[in-house]
Amino acid sequence: MLEIIASNSYVLLLIFLAAIVTTVVGVVSISLFERQRRNMPLVSTWMDLEDRINRRKSELTEKEIALEEINRKIGARETIAAEIGALEQRRESLLLEMDGLADARAQIDEVKRLAADAAAELAVRQEALEQVQTEWEDLSASLSKRQAELVELEREINDRKAKMEDIPAGLEAKIAELKIEQDTILREVDQLRAERGVLLGARAEVTELTALKATLQNDVEQLKYRLAKLDSDLRDAEANHSRILRETAPLEARLEDFRNLDENVRSLEGRKTAIEEDIERLRAETVDGPAKDAVFDERVLEDLRSPPSVLKARRSAYRPTGEEQALQDVRKHLETLNLTYPDRVVKAFHTSLKINDFAQLTVLAGVSGTGKSLLPRRYAEAMGIRFLPFAVEPRWDSPQDLLGFYNYIEKRFRATDLARALVHLDPYNTSKLVPDNEEDKSYHNDMMIVLLDEMNLARVEYYFSEFLSRLEARPMYQKVLSEEARRDAMIPIDIRGREKEGPVRLYPSHNMLFVGTMNDDESTQSLSDKVLDRGNIMQFAAPDDFPPVKATENGQPADRRLSFETWRTWIKQPAHLGLADTDKVRQTIRRLAEIMNNCGRPFGHRLNAALSAYVANYPQENGHPADVRKPLADQIELRIMPKLRGLSIEEHSKIFDDLKLLLREELNDSALAHRLEEIVERQSQGGGMFNWRGITRTTGH
Repeated sequence: MLEIIASNSYVLLLIFLAAIVTTVVGVVSISLFERQRRNMPLVSTWMDLEDRINRRKSELTEKEIALEEINRKIGARETIAAEIGALEQRRESLLLEMDGLADARAQIDEVKRLAADAAAELAVRQEALEQVQTEWEDLSASLSKRQAELVELEREINDRKAKMEDIPAGLEAKIAELKIEQDTILREVDQLRAERGVLLGARAEVTELTALKATLQNDVEQLKYRLAKLDSDLRDAEANHSRILRETAPLEARLEDFRNLDENVRSLEGRKTAIEEDIERLRAETVDGPAKDAVFDERVLEDLRSPPSVLKARRSAYRPTGEEQALQDVRKHLETLNLTYPDRVVKAFHTSLKINDFAQLTVLAGVSGTGKSLLPRRYAEAMGIRFLPFAVEPRWDSPQDLLGFYNYIEKRFRATDLARALVHLDPYNTSKLVPDNEEDKSYHNDMMIVLLDEMNLARVEYYFSEFLSRLEARPMYQKVLSEEARRDAMIPIDIRGREKEGPVRLYPSHNMLFVGTMNDDESTQSLSDKVLDRGNIMQFAAPDDFPPVKATENGQPADRRLSFETWRTWIKQPAHLGLADTDKVRQTIRRLAEIMNNCGRPFGHRLNAALSAYVANYPQENGHPADVRKPLADQIELRIMPKLRGLSIEEHSKIFDDLKLLLREELNDSALAHRLEEIVERQSQGGGMFNWRGITRTTGH
C-alpha cells in the first residue's frame, strides 16, 4: 500500500496540502481563542469597578459619621484622665496611712510575746507558789491589765483595718473600670484613624477608577467590533477545517493502523523478555523448593542505604553564643527576605520544636498564602538545620506513602527521602544499614526539619497515625539509650526475602523535628483529637497587609550546620522553673482543666506535661527569663483554642467568658482576649459553632 501511495504523485500532493491546511487552521483557532480569553476579563473588570466605586462611596459616608462620633468621645478623654489622677492620689494617701498602722501591729506582737514569756515563767515556778504568792498576785493583776489593753487594741485595729480595706477596694474597682474604658476608647481611636487613612486613599482611588472606567468603555466597544469580526473568520475557518478533515480521515486512519502495529510488536517483544526472565527465576527457585536458608540479596536495600540529597551537601559548623543569638540570626534572615513574622510567632514556633519530647508535631494552619510553608523553611536556613519538604497527596492512605515500598518487578525497596533520613540521622544505627566507620556516621549530630506540606489533603490518621504513635513512644532523650528502651518507638519495614534476618527497623531520633502545614478550605480534612493532643497548632489569620517579598537565589544565608548537641543545651525540663513560676503554671493549668471539663473537652496528663514543658523552654528576653504569663497565653492559643472547634457558642457562653477573663486578668494578654471575643461575636451570628481563626500579632508582641 505504501508503494502505491509513493508512486502516485497526486496522492502525495493531496496529503501534503492537507497537512498544511490542518496546521494553518490549528494556528488560527488557537490565536482566536487566546484573543477571546484576553479580552473577556476587561468587560467583567469594568462592571466590577463600577460596583466597587458605588460601594466605596457608601462606606465613605458611613465612616465620616462614625468619625464625628469618636471625635466627641476623644473630647471626654481629658476629663476621665483627670478623675483617674485624683483617684490615684487618694489611693496613695490611704496606703501611707495603712503603713502607719504597722507600728501598732508590732507593739501588739511585742505584748503577745511578753504574755507568752510570763505564762512560761509562771509554769516553771509552780513549785514555789507559796513563797512568791504576793509576787504572783501582782503579776496576775499586771497580766490582766495588759490582756485587757491587748483586747482593746486588737478591736480598735480590726475596726480601722475593715474601714481601710473597704476604701481601696472601691477605688481599685473604679480605677480598673476607668482603665478598661480608656483602653477601649484608645483602640477605637486608633482603629478609626486607620480607617480614615484607608478612606482618604479610597477617595483618590475612586477618582482614578472613574477615569479608568471611561477608558475601558472605549476599549470594550472596540473589542466588541473586533470580536464580531473574529467570530465570522472563525466560522469560515471551522467550515474549511471540517471539509479537510472529511477528505483526509481515511488516510489518517490507515497511517494510525501502521503505527499501532509497530508499537504492538515492540510491546510484545518486551513482554516476551520479561516472561523469559521470570521463567528462569522461577526455575531457580523451584529446583529444591524455596530455600529458607537462602542468602538475602543486600542489593534490595541499596536505595534505603543511600543518604537523601538534602544530606549530601557539606556544611560548616554553626556555633552561636547562645539561644538568643540564634533567634536573632533568624530575625535578621527574615528581615533580609522582607518577611514580617512577629517575634512572638517566631518564638512560639521555636519553642514548639524544642519540646518534641512532649509534643511530637507542630502544625501551621490557615488560609492558603499566609506564609505557613515559608516560616519553617527560612527558620531552618537561618538555624543551620537540614530541611526536607514532603508534599502530601490526596491518595495517601498508609505509612508506605511516607517511607516507601517493595517493588516486586525490580525486586528493590524504593525508599523515600524520609526513610533514608531516618537511617542516617539515627545516632543508635538501629537499622544496622550504616557502616561503623566514622565517615558514615557523620550525620548523627545533624538536625532536620521534615515538612508535611498540606498534610490534611489526605486523612492524617491514615498515613501518619502509626508514625505519630511511634514518635510518642520514644523515651526521653539520653545519649546512651538501650535497644530495649527504644523498641516501642521502632518502625518495622517488612521486605520480601528477609524472613531470616527479620524486618528492617527505623528509629525516629530526637534530632528529627516534624512540622505540618494545612489549608482551611473545603478540599481538606480536619484534624482528629489524637493529632490535636500531640501537637501545637499555630493558626495563621488572614493578613491585613501584603508587603513585597524579595527574591533570593537559593534562600541559604550561610553554609551552616547546627549540631544536635548545641540544640540540646537549649532544652530545659519543667523542673527548671522557679517556685513562684511553678505555682503560677499549676494554677493556670488547674483553671484550664476546670474550663475544659465544663464544656465536655477535658484533657489529661499528656497535655499537662506539654504545657509545663513549653513554659520552661520559652526563650529568655534580654538575658532574663520571660514572664510565664506569655507562654501560658501562647499555649491557650496553640492547644486549647483548636480543641474547642465545633462547640456551640450559645450553650457554652460562660466557657468563653471564663477564657476571656483568664487571658485578660490573669495572663495579661488583652489582644488574645479581644480576638477571642471578636470571633465569638461574629460566629454566634452565623452557624453558632466556634472555630478558631487565629490572631495577627503585632511585631514584637
